[in-house]
Amino acid sequence: MATKHEPTILLRREKATGTRLRIDKRLSVATHDQALLRSIGTLPLRDRCLLRLFLDRGASHGELAGVLGVSRKRVARTIERIISVASDPGRIALLGAWDRLSPDEQRLAYLHLVLEVPLREITRLGLMEQRQPDGGLVPVDSRTTLCRLLRKIGRKVRRHKARARATRPER
Repeated sequence: MATKHEPTILLRREKATGTRLRIDKRLSVATHDQALLRSIGTLPLRDRCLLRLFLDRGASHGELAGVLGVSRKRVARTIERIISVASDPGRIALLGAWDRLSPDEQRLAYLHLVLEVPLREITRLGLMEQRQPDGGLVPVDSRTTLCRLLRKIGRKVRRHKARARATRPER
């Protein structure tokens, strides 16, 4: 987590200078930094470590390539992908609305939208359960049920974004 004295960051790519860090003027810095850090926290451990070495420790692409045993170009593409995933507005909005989601919605959002497990695999492996009228749990047996739940998640995220925009102070 960033302390008060550390610079606030928003990951944004500038074409002319490569990967740069700068503050996004559209959102309040404290709110956006918190959402961005939460988004970075959902990345796989390897990606988080690579990002930390690159951003915090100032490791160059060449140094990281030597440690990983891949080319500098591959490291540059990987870091660019990590930054684009971490700063994706959809992912940040999902994590901002996370507390408004039910446990089932959180589980599906994590599996499908964060970990990118296909719905077919979630259904096949029985990773999601649904409540029966008698109170028992049965694995979800249909992708249609999962799609319905995903649409519900999307509506909640959009509503949360609209509320956040409406409560944001004018500049």
